[in-house]
Amino acid sequence: MRRISREECRKLYDQGFDVLHDLVTGLFDELETLHTEIASLKDQIIHNTDNLSEPLLDEDIEIPLSFQSQEQKQKSHILVVDDDSVVLGLMANILSRRGYTVSTAIHGREALDLLSVEPSIELVLLDILMPEMNGYQVCQEIRKTFEASELPVLLLTALSQVEDLVIGLQVGANDYLTKPVQTEELLARIETHLQLKASFEQLKENKRLQQVIVQKEHAKQEALAEKRKLLRILDKAGINPSLHGEEDEALLREIRRMPESLDAVHGANEKETVNQEFQQALVHVISLALRYWSQTTHKSKVELAEESQIWNVYLDAKGTFRTRTLDRYLKVSTVPRKPRWRDVMQTAYFVLQSCPDTAPEIKKELEVKIKEMEILLH
Repeated sequence: MRRISREECRKLYDQGFDVLHDLVTGLFDELETLHTEIASLKDQIIHNTDNLSEPLLDEDIEIPLSFQSQEQKQKSHILVVDDDSVVLGLMANILSRRGYTVSTAIHGREALDLLSVEPSIELVLLDILMPEMNGYQVCQEIRKTFEASELPVLLLTALSQVEDLVIGLQVGANDYLTKPVQTEELLARIETHLQLKASFEQLKENKRLQQVIVQKEHAKQEALAEKRKLLRILDKAGINPSLHGEEDEALLREIRRMPESLDAVHGANEKETVNQEFQQALVHVISLALRYWSQTTHKSKVELAEESQIWNVYLDAKGTFRTRTLDRYLKVSTVPRKPRWRDVMQTAYFVLQSCPDTAPEIKKELEVKIKEMEILLH
């Protein structure tokens, strides 16, 4: 078995500290980001819950016309469907004077066409007795696309038989109004169903946020487990041996300072430096590799880091994925004194093997730079 030289041991030792430096820095950023995101999501759920009003279902409860603010009404878009142009005009006039945006349709097919191109419509007033497609048929078609909580439908009917009203509810209507419609009742029922719609939407959003929180909490626990592993490694290495156990702010501050400690240990073991020509060659190789990668695959350097598994990828405090270690090799001024040249070369080889041959000029230039780098290494 070949013995490892002292120089090779030193290189491996230096590379190990580089990796540990990146892990500690990235781990703190990930924990900080997850903590902030979870707190923000919980605040949003509390805010949504506070905004939920008691549902108003009893038609005998008096509902003032100021139930919604003028600003809310202006944001509500209502579709009125009736084959009687007089009724249609009257309804549109009443609603528009209360600040609602109103669209009208004189038959069922026109109403369905409007709904397909106007996503802002929040409620439908639908007459039952219409030619060609009656209100029941239109409501059935609407329910193929929209849930009752997503788009309330209020039937307008001159029919007073219980059987007729039951049919309306069975085909998906939320409520009904008997003609001739009283203005106060019309407005009260509209405002009630718009408020119910808003409440359903907030509950749905809260459910989604709860699922996201579970995912974030799981990721946070995994990150904390990784942090404890790192602390044990650092403890055995004699770095900050007092760090153990409790996950508090003081411990997180110590983790933030760990990269500086690692830099100090790393620097104490650096006795050799590379020249500027070598640094420039590294920058040329990695820059060309990234250029060839992005032009032939249309993927980012983050995706290159993830797919090659050569470089670490981190989430910063803003939730953006970063490749801090890889980025150090894009400028001569930031190339480490003890560069990870093997990772640079492996990245170049990975790119040549993985990318489609659609940019031959860049590929040829990259191959030339790789040859130059190989000569420098020998």
